[in-house]
Amino acid sequence: TEAFVIGFASGRVAVFEVKFPSSLRNGMCDMRASEESKPILNAAEPLLLDHYHCDSRVQSVLWHPILGILSIGRDGSAMFVDTAGNLTCRIACVAGRDVFVSDGDLSLELEQLAAAGQRGIHLWQCFSQAKMGVLEPSRYSVKRSTTMVLAVRYLPGQHLLMSAHELQGEVRVWDALRLELLCSSCVPQCPRATSVTWDPMGMVLLVFGPMGVAEVLVATAEEDAGPRRGSAGRRWS
Repeated sequence: TEAFVIGFASGRVAVFEVKFPSSLRNGMCDMRASEESKPILNAAEPLLLDHYHCDSRVQSVLWHPILGILSIGRDGSAMFVDTAGNLTCRIACVAGRDVFVSDGDLSLELEQLAAAGQRGIHLWQCFSQAKMGVLEPSRYSVKRSTTMVLAVRYLPGQHLLMSAHELQGEVRVWDALRLELLCSSCVPQCPRATSVTWDPMGMVLLVFGPMGVAEVLVATAEEDAGPRRGSAGRRWS
């Protein structure tokens, strides 16, 4: 069964079945107008599972093959739910006390959870729910660590973590094992980024702001020496 998971502003998390026309289910690729190729329209939701364990807006929904569905709420609560909808474990204040969460991501290789807010990026071990540390730049850095983090994503290889920040559209790449900042790059003429979107296949981050849209190319070295500095590419306005 093909399915997808979605989180709602009400705190609901639901798993829906993907229903294909019979022509696709039978392995046929002919999508010309016919009864077998028409989309399936139902009045009822194709619901497989849902739960209401989250007490706030769901900011991120991720899948762990052993622990199940991970839901991260805006209020800072992170919880794993099994395939029957039962709550198995919960982490309170996953991004710090009195902080709302902006984004989160999982590294299955490291069994690590990264949760971001306006006070940095907090790393947790999935199975033990033990806190591993907080990613912060050097105290000599001119960049403020309290800037809102718009997104966090583990890069291919799983030991490098990318974060996109509101101030100056800054993009940082971290070593998630040593908790070190490896490199950073800002988007020119972008005082404050409003949102970002990540393309993992093309290793491209799109940064949206008052200047329009900037394309940031993120490259990683083949060795473990760390990534090369990201660079701002094309721009649309």
